[in-house]
Amino acid sequence: MDFVAVDLGASNTRYVSIDKKVNFIPNNVTFVDDLRGDIGNESLDNILENNLDVTIEKSSESQFFPVRALIGSMSSRFSDVEIRPSQMIPKHRQRINYVSSVVAVAMSKLKNQNIGDRVNMFIALPPVEVTGSKDVVISNIVGKYKVTFNKVGNPNTVVEFSINDVACYEESRLALLQFIFDEKHPERIGQFSNTDILSIDIGASTTDFVIFKQGKYQNKTGNTIRYGGNVARDYLITEVERQLGKTLSIEAANQALIEGRVRNGNKMIPIPDIIEKAKSTVARSIVRDIDSYFTRIGTPLTEINYI
Repeated sequence: MDFVAVDLGASNTRYVSIDKKVNFIPNNVTFVDDLRGDIGNESLDNILENNLDVTIEKSSESQFFPVRALIGSMSSRFSDVEIRPSQMIPKHRQRINYVSSVVAVAMSKLKNQNIGDRVNMFIALPPVEVTGSKDVVISNIVGKYKVTFNKVGNPNTVVEFSINDVACYEESRLALLQFIFDEKHPERIGQFSNTDILSIDIGASTTDFVIFKQGKYQNKTGNTIRYGGNVARDYLITEVERQLGKTLSIEAANQALIEGRVRNGNKMIPIPDIIEKAKSTVARSIVRDIDSYFTRIGTPLTEINYI
């Protein structure tokens, strides 16, 4: 089966296809009214996932297409006011997520010449959206597309395909399955596949809870909280500016959360105390919500063997 699997995050969209390689599309976009016009004299020799200018057309009527989108560094150079996924709006209502999904298929076909013109999509969504909005997602995505990579090739590179079917799965459900069935840790299958587990999936903008009992996903246990790692990032930006007098970009703050230090001229300054407090802010918020979560689903926390 020819497929593309998509994980729509707040900082980027991850996708994987038949070659099993995980790829990324940045989630900063500028939408351009002119579908065909030139926005500059820059020319790309190669298709770069962090530097895209694409026009997407759908053969059937759509509220999201046609559209021209500048993605990644192309968007940053063109506009100071970019569109990023919003944690306050459900993912299935945001145009940027549909654009990322379609671009992921187009990029997959460019990277894998063996992929046919009819593709099935697997997409990860917050549990509440899988329960209540997957039919909307499916109807908005299924269809025939023409994606033009502007400025790439002469004439421009065009990819055409049909998304034949879409399957929606809970983000936190897939995160736990990925953990249990990690090929590098085969012992986890025996340890975790037949027990009761709470999965806490902390994304950039949301945190998802879900429970597996004796290896089976519990349909009504999916819950999404509208905050995530961005809380830590925003705390870090504020504290670095207050304590060090240095302004961090979003990208620099995300990197600082990973490395534990920030650049100041030609030096890297360790900031372990700020990092610890930033992450603790997120952790305390999650712990605060766990009690109300277990009350809502009617399962006592004491029945859970692992988190």
